[in-house]
Amino acid sequence: MHQQRGQPAARRAESKARGDGGGDQKKTAELVAAAGKDGTRIMSEVGSIWYKFWGNSEATAVKHSFIAMPNHTGAQEGLPEARDANGSWVMFAGTSEAHIMLPGL
Repeated sequence: MHQQRGQPAARRAESKARGDGGGDQKKTAELVAAAGKDGTRIMSEVGSIWYKFWGNSEATAVKHSFIAMPNHTGAQEGLPEARDANGSWVMFAGTSEAHIMLPGL
């Protein structure tokens, strides 16, 4: 389960009413991808560091860390574009959502 810290139920409901995903991960992903394609997405700055926590509680959450690299590819960064047991990789390479995954950080 994904915990949305700092976004109370009322804000999630408002978000859903506006049609911007409202906590529905699939809908949010579709909206982000569409905005990336049509040029309306506000891009993350290359090199921005992002952290997420996934889990039922802060104590049991798994940390998800990555570096935003919009429109970059694995070749540009010298990294694979598929998950590898040996370290970082570029996820969603070549898209507005491209980022370097940082496993274990």
